[in-house]
Amino acid sequence: MSPLAIGVQLGSHGGRVAVEQFERQLQRLRSDLLRLETLVESACQLAYGVLIERHFLSVEQLIQRGRDIDRSAQELNREAIALLTLQAPVAEDLRFLVMLSHLCRDLERIGDYALEIGRAGQTLLRYPHLEHIGDHATTIGQRVCFIVRGEAS
Repeated sequence: MSPLAIGVQLGSHGGRVAVEQFERQLQRLRSDLLRLETLVESACQLAYGVLIERHFLSVEQLIQRGRDIDRSAQELNREAIALLTLQAPVAEDLRFLVMLSHLCRDLERIGDYALEIGRAGQTLLRYPHLEHIGDHATTIGQRVCFIVRGEAS
């Protein structure tokens, strides 16, 4: 990273420390983003369990997972905004922080959708004659997990 990326000069010891601290903060944000993606994927799998495999208990887990996703996404977004305002990054770092903010919003929304799918699946469990929807829902669930893992082309 260029020393200009956070507005310090490497000529001073304090400048190097600030750059290293900023790099550590960015790395922590990357790790936290991966954890958030894992939570969202897990929520999608729980929703799948309710809708397709008819796991009644997965709904409660899904509700808790939704809370975890919301909390994690909000915290990650707050940290990104704090770095934006306190460090004034440019170029690649700025793009990453803006992208992170958008990803947090989108991942949180996917988690909300997973919860709604789980609740809908719970409702559908009362109607055994609708079991044939499982094949279509299986395909959709697999595609969603595929997209969340970033494997879509």
